[in-house]
Amino acid sequence: FALDESEREFLSRSTDSYTPLNHLDHYFDPFYNECRAYGRLIEKNLNGQVAVRCHGYMMLSSEYEDTLEDQFVMNGWNRLAEEYDEPPSKRQPLRAIVKDLVLEDTVWKPRVMLSHLKRMRKHGVFVMDIKPENYKGGMLVDFSIALTEPHVVFQLKPDFHIESYKNRDLGAFDEMMRDQKVKITIRAFPVRNKDTIRKLRSSRKSGSPA
Repeated sequence: FALDESEREFLSRSTDSYTPLNHLDHYFDPFYNECRAYGRLIEKNLNGQVAVRCHGYMMLSSEYEDTLEDQFVMNGWNRLAEEYDEPPSKRQPLRAIVKDLVLEDTVWKPRVMLSHLKRMRKHGVFVMDIKPENYKGGMLVDFSIALTEPHVVFQLKPDFHIESYKNRDLGAFDEMMRDQKVKITIRAFPVRNKDTIRKLRSSRKSGSPA
């Protein structure tokens, strides 16, 4: 969902005061995506009801990296390569969202899970990454690429792109249920014709909406 350079430049100058381009990047940072989604769920008293409960966030000094890597067998922190040229004291702190630890596998309850998804959508949270591995114990656990309104994507993209973004979760939910061989009597996204089905499948395979 990254903006191209012309879109970033346009948006940065389209407000009353100039917006630094790096501020726009916060809308696509996985940590901030999680914060924005959970902020909305907490605001609407849905924390722990439609997704795994969030308890806040924490920042850890990068000096802890080696200790954590050794203790938990971590391999890399998704840092930019140039950050590793800096001593640990000069690197950005590690950021983490603190959530309930859910160990049990998901028991597929499509009506309940779809209800959760629709409640989030009603309040402007679009997960954009519905798949089996993002569910534990029947609850969503990942909002790292979620779009939460208001969002710059919804200010810049054409209406048909925005509609496609917002419907992506529904199509992905139906596909997930089929892949898991769950018998359902409801559909999240009622598809009316073969052209629509083909566009949705092509969108998910390419990683961007049709």
